[in-house]
Amino acid sequence: MAAIGEADYRNGARERLDEAFVLLRQEHFAGSVYLAGRAVEGMLRALIWKNDRDYATGRKSLDTGHDLRLLLTRVQDLGVLGESRPLESLAASVQKVARLWSNNMRFLSTSRVQSEWFAMGEVGRKRTMKSAAQEYYESCSAIFKRCEALWQR
Repeated sequence: MAAIGEADYRNGARERLDEAFVLLRQEHFAGSVYLAGRAVEGMLRALIWKNDRDYATGRKSLDTGHDLRLLLTRVQDLGVLGESRPLESLAASVQKVARLWSNNMRFLSTSRVQSEWFAMGEVGRKRTMKSAAQEYYESCSAIFKRCEALWQR
């Protein structure tokens, strides 16, 4: 397989977000949540690859795994985000998504994700998995849009 570049991460992230939306509408919540989180990961990677050629050329190795918080830290370290109030908002959104997402979710059923989110207080008597998954998707979509604007600079 050829090396993955910034455009691949960006385009793949867009497709994962679109697929997450389809799954959300079909009430396949675990798949939707997983792919929406993957879209966030892809956009953060796209920003890193675009703004630090050492990653793109293989001179550096990204040692973050699938940790969204560490990816955000790399993006911040590159100075891509600047220093402003919107940065705080983006960071808070990524922190929330990262708290609810892991790469291992690809193996989990919706009932298992719902149980885990229940334990975290995301789902409960007054909040359904459907509404929690919808809000989660909206957060991922907002992060994607912010990263897309940064990527296009």
